[in-house]
Amino acid sequence: MSAKHEVSAANLGLSPQELELVQNQEWIHLKNQIIQKAIALMGQLHHTLQESLKGWHLPEVWLQPGAKISRGERYEGLPYVILDFPRFFSQHDVLACRSLFWWGNYFTCTLHISGKFLQQYRPALEAHFEWVQRHDWWVSCGQEQWSHRVHNTANYLPLRQLSQQAFASLLQQQSFLKLVKSYPLQEWNGFVAFAVEHYCQLLRCLGMAPDADNLQTPDSV
Repeated sequence: MSAKHEVSAANLGLSPQELELVQNQEWIHLKNQIIQKAIALMGQLHHTLQESLKGWHLPEVWLQPGAKISRGERYEGLPYVILDFPRFFSQHDVLACRSLFWWGNYFTCTLHISGKFLQQYRPALEAHFEWVQRHDWWVSCGQEQWSHRVHNTANYLPLRQLSQQAFASLLQQQSFLKLVKSYPLQEWNGFVAFAVEHYCQLLRCLGMAPDADNLQTPDSV
């Protein structure tokens, strides 16, 4: 065995806290139950968002792919569940709404745009800057396109900290844009309504709402 894979005997022992947990089945069962509920919650969000967007002028790339729900155990060492809907991902172009449950942290709602879609929607994003800023969205400002940690990181900033000129420069310089809102886990039961409301508002900013709604403000849900 190489030195890289060697583990000393001392490191194989369990601490008192670890010994207590390794003998306790109940916390694993509860954890698994919570993950299943998070998956079901994302399924409910998919259904509700799909119903809410009926009759909207959605881009063609969103008309075929269905929802994708994925899960994992080790995003920064913690379990997570992700819903991608509506969604389009290719090597260079992304247009997607990504919803995340991240154990021990928060939920997030993210509008992820890159490549040709960023070019297409840049004028609408600039035109609605003041509205998006006023509604406390955070914006990606780093190079880590797939980072989901919003707070206490250099990858995101509150949009309130940027001027309209700085936002326009960001849209020109970056190859991708992510607008993100976090939502506390303590408010679990309200997440679906929160996500649908805020996704619909952003998609109105992009001009996707039915014609009558496009004449209203993004706040009109």
